[in-house]
Amino acid sequence: MPSVSTICKNADAAASLTRYSSTPRIPSFAERYAIRRSGYRRAHTSMETIRQGARHRWHGLIKTGISRNGGWQPATADTSVRFNHSNTSEKMVIRILGNKETPAYQAAEALVKAKGHLLWCEGFRYTLAIAPLLTEKITDEELKEPVIGTLIFHPSPLPYGRGASSIKWAYKRGEPITAATWFWADSGYDTGDICEQEIVRIDHGVRPRVFYEQEVIPAMLRTLERCLDNLQKGIIRRIPQVEAYATYDKRI
Repeated sequence: MPSVSTICKNADAAASLTRYSSTPRIPSFAERYAIRRSGYRRAHTSMETIRQGARHRWHGLIKTGISRNGGWQPATADTSVRFNHSNTSEKMVIRILGNKETPAYQAAEALVKAKGHLLWCEGFRYTLAIAPLLTEKITDEELKEPVIGTLIFHPSPLPYGRGASSIKWAYKRGEPITAATWFWADSGYDTGDICEQEIVRIDHGVRPRVFYEQEVIPAMLRTLERCLDNLQKGIIRRIPQVEAYATYDKRI
């Protein structure tokens, strides 16, 4: 049985190795015994090993799409919700839905990359889905896939102007304004809670497609950037649509 002084010396030496050694080394039995007896319990034998463990944990979290600080908490239906996401430098894994060849998709993809977020890859979970130009309804199974939810863009001041041809109808009715709206997808058609909305004045001197590309897409990017910034800070903004003001226009 080693003496108390020998145990203390071995403990100090092992602790010193654990703190300052640049090369990982497995402690001897005597050192491990000394560490246990003196109250030191170490999971790694060097700072490099600790950093490697942290990287492995972080890669695992990226794969599952879960926050390091406790995960994403579900939002309530009628207010902005703050969830446990205190590290504002942490990036999200984002899946972009829709046709990759459209200007809206490409603009949204460029913004996501510029903000430093990670683009989703097949086989991995993702934090958020966004749909800058959606042409078909999202299934209930797809709604469950992202950790936070799915944001859909709609070029009208929802709940007014639901439907696939909102800009064409705005031109046809001679309306002075429309809006860039991001809302949370649900099981209905353009019925989900609003996350961000910005009014856009309609220029009737240009064709609807030109107006869409020159005015609506930039407004879409401004509002999307605010959505992403808030989510990165841990804020999920949900404003329920007022059904009394809702209208629905057929496709033209």
